[in-house]
Amino acid sequence: MTPKRKQRLMLVSLMLAGVGVAVAFGVTAFKENIMLFHSPTDVVTGAVQPGQAFRIGGMVVEGSVKRSEVDLAVKFKLTDHGETVPVSFVGILPDLFREAEYVALSYFILLKKKAIPLYRDGLLTVI
Repeated sequence: MTPKRKQRLMLVSLMLAGVGVAVAFGVTAFKENIMLFHSPTDVVTGAVQPGQAFRIGGMVVEGSVKRSEVDLAVKFKLTDHGETVPVSFVGILPDLFREAEYVALSYFILLKKKAIPLYRDGLLTVI
C-alpha cells in the first residue's frame, strides 16, 4: 500500500469515528430529554415512575370536570376505556376542551397515582 493510500485510509477512518462519536452523543442527549406519551392504563399499572415528566392522553370522562370557585384549578378524569386517572390542571383551558372528548396533556408528573401538571407552557392540547 502506498503512503498516499494509507493517509487516505487513515483520514476516512478518523472521519467515520468522528461521525460515530457525534451520533452517539446525539442519541444520548435525545434519550435523556425525551418525554414519552402514556395512556391512563400505563399510569395505573406503574409504567410511569413517580416524579418522571410525561405526556398523557385519553378521553375526558363525562361528568368528571370540577372547576374551582376561587382560581383556575380544574380537576377531571381521563380514561382510555380501560383505566381512569384523576388529573389536576391549573390554567386556562382551550375552547375545545369538553367532556367526552380526547385530549393530550404534556409536562405532567405522577404523585400518588394522580397526574399533576408541571408549570410550563403548552400544558394542554385538545385533539
